[in-house]
Amino acid sequence: MVARVTLHSMTHDREETVRSFGARLRGQAGVCKFTINCPGCNNEVNYTEAILRDVLTRGLNNPEIRLDLLGDKNQEMTLEQVFIFVEAKEAGKRSASQLLDSQGAEAAGSSNYRRNKNVAHTQVAKYDRSETCSYCGKIGHGKHATL
Repeated sequence: MVARVTLHSMTHDREETVRSFGARLRGQAGVCKFTINCPGCNNEVNYTEAILRDVLTRGLNNPEIRLDLLGDKNQEMTLEQVFIFVEAKEAGKRSASQLLDSQGAEAAGSSNYRRNKNVAHTQVAKYDRSETCSYCGKIGHGKHATL
């Protein structure tokens, strides 16, 4: 009974892959002996895979992935199908995170507002006040003006 309680209280570590978590669960489940005799034919039936699937789902550290899994239309997934589902979701989240991180770095690197503002101000200082503006036709802010 202690081994089963331990199994059901196991959780997915933050930096652990779902396959590693599954391996830890399998090791603990091996001690538990999830078998029952069929009342009709008296054959021994092993239901470890079903227990592992449920414990894996409950122990996932990402609540969004857990909710996606629980909300999936296929509620009869095998343990392997659950592994594939979770791995795909984790890979998608990693890719999205990397994409957002790289976009944030690009945005920070390309944010030259102050630098461009200073350059524009310096360029305005080089205009001649006696020349005619090529855009508006007014005199006083031509190319070589000194503000």
